[in-house]
Amino acid sequence: MKTNKLKISTEFLLLLLISALPILAQTKLVPKKISLKDGREFNLNLPSNYEIIPAAEGLRRVRFFAIAPDGRIFVTDMFDMSDNRKGAVYILDAWDSRKGKFGSVVRFMTNLRNPNSVAFYTDKKRQDWFYVAETDRLTRYRFTRNSTAPTGAPEVVATFPAYGLDYKHGNWHLTRTIAFSPAGKLYVSVGTSCDSCTEKE
Repeated sequence: MKTNKLKISTEFLLLLLISALPILAQTKLVPKKISLKDGREFNLNLPSNYEIIPAAEGLRRVRFFAIAPDGRIFVTDMFDMSDNRKGAVYILDAWDSRKGKFGSVVRFMTNLRNPNSVAFYTDKKRQDWFYVAETDRLTRYRFTRNSTAPTGAPEVVATFPAYGLDYKHGNWHLTRTIAFSPAGKLYVSVGTSCDSCTEKE
């Protein structure tokens, strides 16, 4: 019986070792220099057979991406880590696969309060909608394909508690993330004020 147990244990250890070989054989990471248009340079560690190219520059604190019905990429920019109304939404367009860069970065919206997430939705009447989640509210706009600015006035879909970073019970989470389910339901996440605590709200 002991012999059989020893044989099974040995085979199990050998199996673990074989399964770990791909991890042990990972490509060695080497520093790759990144040079930006404004003169800044820094290194990122990448596998030796990888190359990294800045696809778009001039953004500050990028958060989430969404692909529009016309194929363009919309990206949120919260400006910095403070509670501010300097956020923006940009359009990344004219992708050049040879250079690995977007040929166009267009400012779509400005003066937003910490825009974290955007989403697109096409209703049953085939109307496209653009949703943007800010700290204090969720709004939507009628979306016109290939447009470079919102179409029409915003519709406020929901409002959220927005006590800010100096709230008496601790820092209040500034970001709201949105997503549509395949069934068309809209989900909104509201982060907590800390990683591990009991909220007082």
